[in-house]
Amino acid sequence: MIWLCSLRLMWGLSFTGPLSQAASQPEIQLNLQVGYQGVVRVGAWLPVQVEAHNQGRHFEGELELGGDLSGRGWAQRIPFELPQGTRKRLETLGFCSTIYSAECQARLVSAAGGGSPRDPVVASPWRVLGRDVPWALVVGRSFPSSLGTWGPPQDFTSPHWTSIRPGELPESPLLWEAVDGLYLSSERARELTAGQVDALRAWLGRGGHLMVGLAEAQDLDYVPWLRELLPVEVVGMLSVTGTLSRIRWERRMPGEPATEAMWVDATVGNRTMPGALRLCEARAPESLVWAWFEQWPLVVSDQRGLGRVTVVLCDMERQPWLNWVRNSGRWHRLWGWHQFDGPKSSQSGSARDWRSPEEALLVRALQTDQIRSLPWIAVLALLVVYVMLIGPVDYRWTRRSRRPMATWIRLPAYALLFAVTVYAIGYLYRAGVSEWRELNVVDVDLTGPSTMVRGWTFVSLYSPSNRRYPVGAPDVVGCVREPWEETWTHWEGNRRSVLRPSGPGWEGEILVPVWTSRDWVHEWYASLGSPVEVQARQHRGGWTLEMENHLPQALDQVWLVAGAEACRLVPVQAMQRLHFTALASAMTPRKTALEEARRILDSSTHFHGLGGGSQLERVALGEAAVLASLGVESSGTNRAGSVLRSLPLPEEPPHHHVWLLAWVEQHRPLPWMARFRPERMTYGTLYRIRVPVTPASPASYDPVPTSSHRD
Repeated sequence: MIWLCSLRLMWGLSFTGPLSQAASQPEIQLNLQVGYQGVVRVGAWLPVQVEAHNQGRHFEGELELGGDLSGRGWAQRIPFELPQGTRKRLETLGFCSTIYSAECQARLVSAAGGGSPRDPVVASPWRVLGRDVPWALVVGRSFPSSLGTWGPPQDFTSPHWTSIRPGELPESPLLWEAVDGLYLSSERARELTAGQVDALRAWLGRGGHLMVGLAEAQDLDYVPWLRELLPVEVVGMLSVTGTLSRIRWERRMPGEPATEAMWVDATVGNRTMPGALRLCEARAPESLVWAWFEQWPLVVSDQRGLGRVTVVLCDMERQPWLNWVRNSGRWHRLWGWHQFDGPKSSQSGSARDWRSPEEALLVRALQTDQIRSLPWIAVLALLVVYVMLIGPVDYRWTRRSRRPMATWIRLPAYALLFAVTVYAIGYLYRAGVSEWRELNVVDVDLTGPSTMVRGWTFVSLYSPSNRRYPVGAPDVVGCVREPWEETWTHWEGNRRSVLRPSGPGWEGEILVPVWTSRDWVHEWYASLGSPVEVQARQHRGGWTLEMENHLPQALDQVWLVAGAEACRLVPVQAMQRLHFTALASAMTPRKTALEEARRILDSSTHFHGLGGGSQLERVALGEAAVLASLGVESSGTNRAGSVLRSLPLPEEPPHHHVWLLAWVEQHRPLPWMARFRPERMTYGTLYRIRVPVTPASPASYDPVPTSSHRD
């Protein structure tokens, strides 16, 4: 009998063992990748790729992304359908808000309530760069490229280069802002899609640096868009005999010190025997040539918008040009990172180091006046009274009355009375009606290589009750995140807000607890025209401006920013043409605005509408937007990447370009993102227009402003 039971047990194990092992294996395998080859930048958007392989039944549901890199406080949910035996790959946007413990989580949520893996898949980047560390992507003729393997892996302040494939370049302009430069081999340029080219143009106009290695002149026949961007006219190919010691640098690259010996490039690595060299023959203005090989241009560079295009008329990934680039810091010199002094706080993860004071200023200006500071001293005194009441007072009362069972009635009464009192205080100081406050900042470049404009939309929503509010912008290229300062509060309510990608944009639901406000930032790109037509001419006494307002609203505040100085101009009425002169003597340094902005920032430590509303110094939305554009922190010269990833305007030479700031009340450049009607609403837009400056003759100087209205 015993041997029969043992036989049955062995027979059952022989069948149930493999079945249990097969059942333990997940039917759907998820692979999660973040960043560019695992490299991300703190304070910037990053690509998140998810690849799924279904080995089981048909799956239909949602893919949920969470963690610190999934969108900064929002849970992303993407509709996901995967038939049996198929693979699917999708890409979305994330935001890196911390330099330590940054991770992204992905899991599947079935619509039928089953068939999804229980444990989420977690991915972390292998390297997180600081906000100001120079970083460039390398799309070479082969992968990995020999130009993308430099940089000490443990040095957090040195420039970094990451080699990627052409298909890994994003089509969203937001993802390009994380990198400062792109090296593109002319052999691989034809593999870029139309969406990637449009995003590259928008990134270039915002301040990116495109470096092109022109291997063959005929490569430009397949990429006409690249021929238009290059600052040279390529004629053909040259085969010369000589040594690389004949290369001479005509002038300094951007960011290189003046003490560098620039004229002769004769180093030990260049003292080789003469050999055959191939390079492209091109015609370019001498003012744009940075390096020559004998009488032929070798390195030509010119500005495109706020960015720069540099073309090297040889194949730097082949010998002997590769050795020439890799010696004596020439690779850094070509990028303008020859003498980069890394940020001292690049290894710090504190909120003070990674905060954005300009965003903090705008968020505080958006806070509702319905939230007032709670009387904390009175609340603490009430708590002390409550503790004394349920403690010594109730004890003496019980002993004198000799009715201990009455305590079961008095203690709930004490708690109810205390709760009602606290609720009454909160209702008195924080109760109100739903309120929507919105501030838009739009950058328009009249001379940029792209027609797309860059915009930020800062929103603060106050709710008198616990409620989910539907919001979205599905027709605009962009995404939403939390303000920079609020990331460090780790408010768990933020995680319950849902974000769903929709078309080029997004839709979602935001959860706002009772008597508080939620703040978020919508970063976007859109094809919009300039609402104000501006022409600027410079003379020895200042600038002459001709403005025409095409909006039905008046420009309540108009500022002229020229380099490190700014001045306030007269308002411009709706549909008005105005001609006036801004005197250079009336300009004030931008640093004078720093004290005002810092005083406002230090007036309160306000987070999430939980701080003191009455202690917060109120500032108008237009004034806050102008102060943030002028800059809260003065850095002197623009560091690498500061133009791409910051709100303050760059300090450009005033004889080339000036900025015009125009504030418009009750105006928004995009369709309203709210899917509900709040009881109170305030909004406005600050247009920041980059205007080219043309020199004017002294006879055109006219200090008397004139204006006219259009019918």
